[in-house]
Amino acid sequence: MSTLLAELEKLKALVETMPRKRIVPREQDRPTFKALTHVLKTWDVTARPTEDRLVRTRREILAAQRSGRPLKNLPPAVLRDGIWLLWPAAKDGIDRDALQIAILDRLGNNKGLLRRLVDAWLIAFDPDDDTFVAVGRQIDRHLAAPQAGLLAYWKEAHKSYDIFDAVAGPGRIADRLLKDSSGRLLAACRLDAPARASSGYLRAVHYRLSAALPQSIRGDQTVDHFERATRFYAPEGKLRFDEPGPNGAMADGLVGAWLGGQRQPSDRMRDMVLSFLRQHLGDPRVDHQHRWARASAETRQRVRTWLSALSLDAFFNVVGRFAGNAGMGEQWAARQAFWSACLKGGHITDSWLVLGENAARAVSDREELRGSYGRLRDTDANRSVLLIQIGELVFSEWTYNGKLRAWRSGSKAAPRLFRSRYDRSEVIGEGLQFPVPQGRSDLRASGPDGISHAHPGVWQGRTAALLLRDEGIILRPTEWRVR
Repeated sequence: MSTLLAELEKLKALVETMPRKRIVPREQDRPTFKALTHVLKTWDVTARPTEDRLVRTRREILAAQRSGRPLKNLPPAVLRDGIWLLWPAAKDGIDRDALQIAILDRLGNNKGLLRRLVDAWLIAFDPDDDTFVAVGRQIDRHLAAPQAGLLAYWKEAHKSYDIFDAVAGPGRIADRLLKDSSGRLLAACRLDAPARASSGYLRAVHYRLSAALPQSIRGDQTVDHFERATRFYAPEGKLRFDEPGPNGAMADGLVGAWLGGQRQPSDRMRDMVLSFLRQHLGDPRVDHQHRWARASAETRQRVRTWLSALSLDAFFNVVGRFAGNAGMGEQWAARQAFWSACLKGGHITDSWLVLGENAARAVSDREELRGSYGRLRDTDANRSVLLIQIGELVFSEWTYNGKLRAWRSGSKAAPRLFRSRYDRSEVIGEGLQFPVPQGRSDLRASGPDGISHAHPGVWQGRTAALLLRDEGIILRPTEWRVR
């Protein structure tokens, strides 16, 4: 087998030296290259027996148990296929302890059996099952003997990375993945074959890497570690494990460096993390019940805060072009300063863009938004709304001369965030009265239809008074003053 691999490597090297012309497809698109790559990745993988064969194998094992015959005396083919019945444990009557002993007893004289046990161990690996610890030690013991062919590869990989140490091995692989600038670690360990690339073993590596990532990504090589981690998470642009548990661990790993009192990421790093997570997990404000379900509440809220910042940026800097063109530049700057102060203070829980037809066209190519906004049905295609949630309060901030409105989130009149379509009537319902700011006895309470932005300082003071009354948030004029 090792001779075959050597010849295949020579063939690959020969293909790479062939002249390239424009009429020839890219190397990775050529059928011959794909076939060669498949052969190189799968030549050493032991195929799992068909279900029919496993049913027959199970029947023979149970018959031996009933007759009292030692399982080690079963035919080699039955023990060979029986390896795939060791895990996961099932209530099918098989004495798995006795089957494991019988298989391990034959390992020293049967290299093919050892190769199959290695693959079954990797593919079915479960860090919470102690039997993997014991069998891993037996694999280690048998690999220590002189080996050739594929087993020589496993011996060398285990010597370098302790693969078959069920307790420490996944963590060591995860640590090396974050330090591996070449991106060839999994290939060197023969873990890039399709059957092993989504194995239980690499699922354990996934969890260990995710746990280590927040500490690793805080260092000077933040971008490098991010790129190495995401290369593992999504080889060739597709998630290795698209499951709630791994998805949640991945999100926690990528965001965890900036939770709590930790420093915040650069805009570049924030955008890289958001782009990757939204590409593969979607928007947590919309898809929190599926791919985001197992991410921590802190992670989801941090991402929502980042997305709120992007929504505000798009509203004031893209949608704001229409307001500026209407001669409202100064008023628009005052609105941006006020809501930016709320965002900087950590008060904004969520926000959601609701765009008119013209604004939707203006942001359609904005990569950071990725379609995360609703559409507004209005007679004026230039009008748009930004819905902002602060605690239990929901605000609607309009473009042009639309009034600022507020509701308690539980009110039937309050617009619901994160919908795809809104009618104008759904975002202009009667809401809360804005209180009079302290020291402004010359003002009267507002009506239920909101407040105008026409008087600088007045609307901000009323809004700050509402936030203080209902949410206990103190927002001083120095924080929202236009600079």
